[in-house]
Amino acid sequence: MTETSRQQAVFVPAGTDPDAASEGGTRRVRVLAGAGRRTASRLIDYLTVVVVWTAALTLALLIASVSGGAGGPVLVVVAMTPVLTGTAGWYFVRVGRLALWGCTVGQRIAGTRVVTLDGVSGPSRGQAWKRWQPTWGDNYSARGPWDDYFAWKGSGGRRARAGQCLHDLNAGTMVVLAARTPRERTRRILLAALLAAGALAAVAGFSWGSAQLTS
Repeated sequence: MTETSRQQAVFVPAGTDPDAASEGGTRRVRVLAGAGRRTASRLIDYLTVVVVWTAALTLALLIASVSGGAGGPVLVVVAMTPVLTGTAGWYFVRVGRLALWGCTVGQRIAGTRVVTLDGVSGPSRGQAWKRWQPTWGDNYSARGPWDDYFAWKGSGGRRARAGQCLHDLNAGTMVVLAARTPRERTRRILLAALLAAGALAAVAGFSWGSAQLTS
């Protein structure tokens, strides 16, 4: 057996016990993430971007308030700041974090990881970018954030590898469960708490900024 073959992981369906499937630890097993976790991670990513967008909008409102109103150049700042921040935030969440850490914010909290087809390595920058791009297949156009998932579900058993949405097929990746370790569990809890605190702070800041602008 070569070094390459020893490193290859075996993908097993969602819900499989990885300890039982590992055959006493003689092979590395990666359990595919189910539809529930994949959906949850996407929703959390949306929430993350909304929090960043709201914080940027609050800052823009504060600038407008300090400037004595939202006219002229200030109006441009108020309009463009959240747009640019939202776009950059979505790119970082869905591409940057994936290339750096193998997971988005939502995937970290949901307990999943994106790996290459060997089941060992995380995606490269190129693969992370490809997963973000529109893909097409089976009469579905994955332009929207959910279309790739629906195309995967609607394809039945025609997928070359079980558990791959169109974005995975396009980039050559799989979505699997993260390792079940105390460290990973702690990171998930801390990140979820940080996101919740950020959401509350963003709502409070936006309410305050709106009140300052209209007062």
